[in-house]
Amino acid sequence: MQEMPEHRFQEWIAQYNISPWGEKRDSLHMGILASAVVAPYCKKGQNMRADDFMPKFEDKAKPKQTLEQQKAMFQFAQNHWGKK
Repeated sequence: MQEMPEHRFQEWIAQYNISPWGEKRDSLHMGILASAVVAPYCKKGQNMRADDFMPKFEDKAKPKQTLEQQKAMFQFAQNHWGKK
């Protein structure tokens, strides 16, 4: 991507905004399909929605960065890559 011209990158962003792609979009498509498949078997008023079939990933193993850690990383970046 570092060798990609700026105008090409902007074209990709515009295309993604018009028609997104990727795993989340694929999961949404499958969720829509799954909800349509089960609809005839649901009780009246208990229809399933597309997001009922979409995976919900929780990243519990990855702890949040503390404010002190953020400050330390900022200081590190300033010391190594900041203006001299």
